Amino acid sequence: MGPAPWPPPAVVANGKDSAAYVAAAGLPYNEEMLQVHYHAHLDVVIDGKPAQVPPYLGFVVKGQKVAGLAPLHTHDSSGIIHIENSVPAKFLLGQFFIEWGVRLSPTCVGGYCADATHDFAVFVNGIKYAGDPNQIVLTKHEEIAIEYGGKGTLPKPPSTYTFTNGL
Repeated sequence: MGPAPWPPPAVVANGKDSAAYVAAAGLPYNEEMLQVHYHAHLDVVIDGKPAQVPPYLGFVVKGQKVAGLAPLHTHDSSGIIHIENSVPAKFLLGQFFIEWGVRLSPTCVGGYCADATHDFAVFVNGIKYAGDPNQIVLTKHEEIAIEYGGKGTLPKPPSTYTFTNGL
């Protein structure tokens, strides 16, 4: 995997394979469903610099048209993950990364992995997460920060994000 930034599959595959990424994450796609609607926020920081969470993740493009949205998607580069579904369900950070096409493990994001000279950490609401980050359940107004950098140089993670419109 190349260095950040990582574009969404709909852009990389020119729409031809974006549905495969959504399917690999175990997610359906359809028209936007707003019966269940909330947001989480994701920051990815590489060597002290923000890596963009791109717009249009979870968008399935066929030809030149949007054929549907996955329950996990982005509309812009703010890092806000939209969780929208017809019924309540449990959605995981790992599903979001699968549909993005970016590796996430307990020691890596993309091609950036902890080693003798680099730290890797995941934080949820400012608290270091000790388990597999793929298993983080996305909840309303959750702030997730993924950080990679030189030993002892990781910045202080954000503990909150200011969401607008109560979502």
